Amino acid sequence: MCPVTPQNDYGPAWIDTFLRRRNPARTASEISLISRWCPLPTYRRMLDVPSGLGRHANALAAKGYSVTGVERNLDLVAEAHLGALPGAVFLAGDIATLDRIEGAEGDFDAIICLWHSFGWFDDAGNDAVMRGFVQKLRPGGRLVLDVFHRGFFERHTGRRERTVGHDNVIEIRRIHGNRELVTIDFGEGRGLERFEWRLYLPEELIEDARRAGLHCVSTCARFDELIPATDAEPTMQFLFERRG
Repeated sequence: MCPVTPQNDYGPAWIDTFLRRRNPARTASEISLISRWCPLPTYRRMLDVPSGLGRHANALAAKGYSVTGVERNLDLVAEAHLGALPGAVFLAGDIATLDRIEGAEGDFDAIICLWHSFGWFDDAGNDAVMRGFVQKLRPGGRLVLDVFHRGFFERHTGRRERTVGHDNVIEIRRIHGNRELVTIDFGEGRGLERFEWRLYLPEELIEDARRAGLHCVSTCARFDELIPATDAEPTMQFLFERRG
């Protein structure tokens, strides 16, 4: 019987299949937008959460940013630490307790939270995470969020097979209200991994951010300011700025 990874605990199969095989061209596109939205030297001190293997943190450090990566998976933190470029540091911690992470004290000029790493909790928990972002930003500091668009995935549910590298995986997506449940079958011996998120429409996320003390500066899709954040696109990016 295949093992099942606990919900939203990204296991070895997901890390090996998706995280390690992320297209460098996509990372470069993402970094390009972040650099435009959070230009140097105004937004030099940056927090990357969750930071995974450090692909964003290292790319930004190479451009002259000072980046603190926060990641709850201790194995990923250790691996990222070994490959850290000057200007990037990696710490163990959770997105829900940013105020209690040793080494990440003080205010940041900018925070990035990418690859749909926001929305893991219930509405109260997600609101608390958003407030935690605000508390870690200096006045005028910026937050870059990359999340799924609920309107797109409401029309793209069910089962599909995907080929990633040389691996075939089966993905099943279901929608319950404003939440999406995803099961990924990596094949015999590699197990199942299950995930659940709160999905947003643009206006919902903008309103939740406003209540937390953030102003929406810009939105787009595909990390391209010329592409609007509509339900024709699976993901959307937001640039928020802390008021006051």
